[in-house]
Amino acid sequence: MSDYSRIESLLLDLHERTPVGFALAFHINYTASDFIFQTYPSGWRKVYSESGMVLQDPIVAWCFANTGWIRWSDLAANDPAGVLSRAKDYGMNYGVAFACEGGGTRSVSGYAHASREFTDEEIAAYATDTTRLHEWTARNNLSDPADRERLRQLSVRFTHSDQATQDPSPDAGLKKPDKK
Repeated sequence: MSDYSRIESLLLDLHERTPVGFALAFHINYTASDFIFQTYPSGWRKVYSESGMVLQDPIVAWCFANTGWIRWSDLAANDPAGVLSRAKDYGMNYGVAFACEGGGTRSVSGYAHASREFTDEEIAAYATDTTRLHEWTARNNLSDPADRERLRQLSVRFTHSDQATQDPSPDAGLKKPDKK
C-alpha cells in the first residue's frame, strides 16, 4: 500500500466511525498547518469561521498548551466565549481533543459525538490513529511531491466541499447526510 493510500484509508475509516465529524490539523508551525481535514457539519464550520472562533476555542487553546487527550466536557469551565455551547446547536454535544508532537511539529484533533461521551477505548483508538497520521504525513515520511499534492486535494474534499460530511473519497456515493 502506498503512503498516500494508507493515509487516505485511515482518514476514510475515521470519517466512517466518527458520528458527528472531526477536525484534524497536521504539522502546525506557528499558525499554519500542512494539512487540515474537517468533517464537522457545514453550518458549524461556517459559523465557526465567520465568527473567528478559533481564537476563543478552548479545544484549540488546550491542544496548543498540552499533549494527550481531554474530553470537551472537561473544558467547559474554560469557555467564556461559549464555543462549546454553540457547537451543541449543530449536534456536537460531546467530544474529545487530542494533541501530539514529533519531528518539531504539533498536530491537533477534535472528534465529536451527538449522544454520548466517547469511551476510553474509543479515545485511545483516536489517539493512536491521529499519532499515526501525524507520523505518516510528516515531510520526511511523505516525501513524494505527487502524494503530498494528492493529500492536499483530499484535504479540500474533506474540508471545503459542500459534501464534507458525506463520503469524501473520489468515487464514493453519498453516505452521511449533512447536518445544519
